[in-house]
Amino acid sequence: MTSLRERRIALSHQRANKAEGYASSIRSGAIPELGAQIGWTPESVSNIERGLQLPSIETLVELGQALGIPASELLEGVGAPGIQHSPRRLELELRLRDITRTLSDRALAVAVAQVDVLLQEGI
Repeated sequence: MTSLRERRIALSHQRANKAEGYASSIRSGAIPELGAQIGWTPESVSNIERGLQLPSIETLVELGQALGIPASELLEGVGAPGIQHSPRRLELELRLRDITRTLSDRALAVAVAQVDVLLQEGI
């Protein structure tokens, strides 16, 4: 069974792949390409992406470099003490993070104000 930590790394990896234009299928050729860049087999990269295998810190750094993102993004929220979130919540948090990166400063300010209202209303 996949742990939430493994799932979080997998979701981050999938999101990074999509941002960089990698498909999440071995058949597409993207996973073999990524595997070749970091010296891993396509099956191992696929296992990381699916949350079946935990990569080492060195591999996370290599994945981040290959994907053009800081390795810290692949670990965001992993192992936070006392915090247990559902896989759905983790997906939503990652989606929200990705959305905010595409917003202009003005649109981001509006989004933050809207979230503040939700918090004040206790929603």
